[in-house]
Amino acid sequence: MHRNGRILGAHLIGPHANELVGTIALAMQQQLNIKTLAKLTLPTSTLSSIISQTASEWDRLRLEHNTGLQSFLEGFFSWCRSRQS
Repeated sequence: MHRNGRILGAHLIGPHANELVGTIALAMQQQLNIKTLAKLTLPTSTLSSIISQTASEWDRLRLEHNTGLQSFLEGFFSWCRSRQS
């Protein structure tokens, strides 16, 4: 995974790896980033939904550990709320 969220590759091992590889291959071919996968709505509940859940978790953890971005967003939203009053 690149810092900007672009998927560079994947390693899949296990009996149901073939169920997961198609989604990842498509995302790589279309140059989709991890945020796009996080928003992916799958038609049925399958092992492939793990990809979307993992992408969401990666994005959440990335924000959680980025204190500079957190401070900026807190300040921005505080400023927005103060303007609405």
